[in-house]
Parts: sequence; C-alpha cells; structure tokens
Amino acid sequence: MKTNKKITLAILIIGAVFGCTKILDESLPSEPTEEQFINSEANFDKVAVGIYQKLQFFYRWDGGGSWVHGAWHLPGDNLTVATGARSAPYENFSDLNPTTSGLGNFFNWHYHLIGRANALLDLQERFGDEVYIDPGLREIHSGEALFLRGYMMLRLWNYWGTAPLNTDRVLDLSEVFLPNSSGTELIDQAIQDLSDAAGLLSDTPLDPGRVWNESAYGMLGKALMIRGTHTNNPADFTEAIAAFSNVTSRSLMADYEENFLPTTEDNDESLFEVQLGNNLSNNNIWLNNDNFDVIGDLSGTWVFYDVQGDPAWLTDQTFVPTDGFLSLLDAADPRAAVLVNPSFTRVNKYVSQPKLATTIASSWNNPRILRYADVLLLHAEALVRSGGPASEAIGLINQVRTGARNMGTAGIPADYSTTETNTNTILGWIFDERRIELAFEEDHCWQDLRRRHVAGEIDLTSPGYDWGGLQPVNFREHNILFPFPNSELLVNPNLQQNTGY
Repeated sequence: MKTNKKITLAILIIGAVFGCTKILDESLPSEPTEEQFINSEANFDKVAVGIYQKLQFFYRWDGGGSWVHGAWHLPGDNLTVATGARSAPYENFSDLNPTTSGLGNFFNWHYHLIGRANALLDLQERFGDEVYIDPGLREIHSGEALFLRGYMMLRLWNYWGTAPLNTDRVLDLSEVFLPNSSGTELIDQAIQDLSDAAGLLSDTPLDPGRVWNESAYGMLGKALMIRGTHTNNPADFTEAIAAFSNVTSRSLMADYEENFLPTTEDNDESLFEVQLGNNLSNNNIWLNNDNFDVIGDLSGTWVFYDVQGDPAWLTDQTFVPTDGFLSLLDAADPRAAVLVNPSFTRVNKYVSQPKLATTIASSWNNPRILRYADVLLLHAEALVRSGGPASEAIGLINQVRTGARNMGTAGIPADYSTTETNTNTILGWIFDERRIELAFEEDHCWQDLRRRHVAGEIDLTSPGYDWGGLQPVNFREHNILFPFPNSELLVNPNLQQNTGY
C-alpha cells in the first residue's frame, strides 16, 4: 500500500480521542462537519486508511532523532547498545523509569490509533446505514478497525499489562481519564477484536498492504499464545491452533532476504506490514504527517543499525547483535549473511539494500510485523503446549529450517528428529529457531522472554541469566512491565503506576 490517501477532515483523525461533541458539530472555516464529510464509501475508506497511517509514527525518525525503536528492540537478548545512552534504559532496566526518553510517545501513540479505530466504528454506527452501498465493504472497514485496535491492545498488554481499556469513541472530556484495566481484560479485548476482525475481513486485502482475514487469524493465534502462557490455559492453545490453521494462502519465501528488502514488500510470506511511503521527493522528516496543510514524514528509519556510518546528528547510538545471539547463530546457516555483516559485528537485516530515500534518516523499507514463519513456529508451540502430536510440531519447525537450508549447499540447518518426545527439548528448539528466524524484527524476542518468565520456564531475575549484551542488566520482577510515563500520570488522576516504579 504505497499510496497515501489524505483525509481532509482533520478532526476525524486528530480529534478522534479528545474531540468533544460541540466541536464535532461545528464546521471549521475550511472544513465540512463530520456528517457532511461522511457522505460516501470513498470517504469512509479514507478514514480507514487514516487508522493505518498512525502506525507510521512508531517508525519515523521524528526530525530531531527522537525515534522510539529501542522500546521494543532492546528489552530482549538479541540486541545491545554499542554506543550512546538514549535507549539503554530499555535494555539494562535499571534506569527504566516514568521519565525515560520516548516512553510518553510510545505509550500515547497506541491510544491515538485506538481513537481513530473507535472513531470509524462510531461513524459507521451513526451514518453507515445511509452511506454504504456495499455491505461487504462496510464489514471490511469494521474488520480493519478492529484488527488495528486489537493489535494496539495486544502491544499495550505486552508492555504495560494494566493500561486503560478504551473501546468507545471519546466525545466528552469527562470520558478521557480512564482507570487501569485489571487482570487479563486488555488482552481479552485484543483477542475479541481480532476474532471479530477475522470474521469480517475478506479473503483478500482491499489494496496491497491492507489486512485481510488471514492477517487477523495469524495475529489472533499469537494473542492466544501470549495469553495462554500467562494463564496456563490449555483452551487458548487449542484455539490458537484453529486460528493458525486458517492461514492457508501464505508460503515461505525461497530467498529469506526477500522478506526484508524494499523491493519485495507485501510478498507471499507477509501477513502484516507497516506501509511506509515512497513518495520521498516530498517527504519532510522534520514534520509529522498529522499536519494536513503540508506533507510531513511518510518514511521510517533504520539509522540505529548504522551500516552507513551515520553522522552524530542522525544517531548517537548503534544497536548491534549480542554475544548470546551470535553464539547461537551458525555461520554456515544461509540466514546468517542476511542477519549480520560478514564480520558478525553489525545488523544487516533491513539495511542490506540502499534506503532509497532523500536522506539516510528516512527509508521506505516496510517493517514486517507478522510473517508466515512466525505463524509456523507459534503453531508448533501451540501443538506442544496442548499435548498435540510432537512429530507434527517438529515438522513445522523443520519447514522453517528447510526453507533456510535450501538457500545454501552446506546442509545447514539440519532437520530435527521427528521422533523426539521430550516437551522441554522441543520447546527449546522452537525458541532457538524463533530467536534466529525472527531476529531484529519487531518485539518477538521480548514477548517470548517475558511470557516464558511468567510461565516459570526461565528466570530473567537470576544473576546467572545470560543477556549476552554490552550493557549490564539488572532485571527485577517488576520490570516484566514498563512504567507508565509521567506525562500520562500527571494528567490522568485515575491511572495508577505499575508496581515497582
């Protein structure tokens, strides 16, 4: 989806969370009211695309270099900070606190997107019967909003656990200051949204890069796996298997690198990507793209991998592979050349081709959020945890290893024996494979570590746990969740800080 559809009614997007009824009922000098704007299916489609647009905020360089990527890349044990200190608190945990740089933006952007999704659903309820001609299109738009809202709630659960739960469009300031959710409410809602989305979305995306029903089934299965390992609920694993079984049109790419090149985006392995703009002649990295009077930043950034020797004004830190990850990676594995440079000192994934941008701070190479390889390995895990056939689970792991092996001639990585029955051994194979196959992508590593810690399978608080990085790590039990940012606590009297901060 390399097109950018501009939404002329800014209040639909910017005011989706904090707009009030009186403002929404009044037209601006240069803008129509909501009722005047929502008069066609095409305009509803613009609102739907506007929800996707907010995803780009998580990946942009943000002009002054205040990117937030460290929040999901560094808490795991695959990457470490080589230079600089801006994102080090996300890795060493000792300095992670409510004022940590980027934490406020990282938290708030989730709710900006949720607000946009809630706005579309509210507008459909108010005007949809009169406007939609095609009921199938209405369902797809609803499914897209629910998928994206569910994805945000899943992330909020993974980082904050008890973040406020917002499923209604806020039309009055009295509704803004929501309390913490409790228990599993947040991930329960994410699962409900993703399940509903799977039933509403069609078999194919409206446009390349937009989600369809298999995107929702894949993300639903992931959410069920995360909840299941937190609550030790076997039913979640069984439901996850059913969800993964509905992902039938995807296949592993013959060339692993094609999952990470700007020229092979939205390929046959992809289930969900953030679509970055390639109209970079008008791209302005100093402005966000919520300012509809001008074109702001449509791109993303990978400067933290620093393969081009980025100058200090772009980045003061570099994310590099940990020793722990490198010791797991076999140099003869054909994926190794895609993952790291020949000297095994820098990340190569995502940045092996030129960034094709106006400056090295901006790139149009899409972040890949959900791939078929991820689904296969999660499906294998679900089989093991539900007591399913061990040989079937190992066969799914071997699919991923075979795909990698077929890229080379050394016969590495070899298949695992399908006669193995020890559950711990097979789970170890799965998580080692996830660590290599999904290395340096999104927050797979941190999600896997924290849910296994909660399940009692590993102990991140143990002094003997090998994080393998260059930064000293002091992980304490409360670090399983991030702190809420001070900027949010100061304005929301109903929000209680997570324990330990």
